[in-house]
Amino acid sequence: MEAISAVRIGEQISRGHAFDKHVIQRGEFPGVKTPEQFAKLIDDVVKNGEEVSPERGRSAFWKDGVVVILDPKSPEGGTAFRPIDGYNYFEELKGK
Repeated sequence: MEAISAVRIGEQISRGHAFDKHVIQRGEFPGVKTPEQFAKLIDDVVKNGEEVSPERGRSAFWKDGVVVILDPKSPEGGTAFRPIDGYNYFEELKGK
């Protein structure tokens, strides 16, 4: 993914529900305290992670226990979280 696009994606997702739900409420990212830190983490996963393309125009990326799902139909651009099922969750996205 182009570097500029990845940065924009990180900024967009980090300002949506994912920060509040997965960083603040669920504590899935203990070292992340700000939306800016979350955006950098998302950027890294998108730039350097493994990619799959589920249905409906979405893309998903996996790196170090984190999944980022890009969804152009979502006003937030997608989401990022640590799935309970880990890599199995990511693998299942291939068929969706």
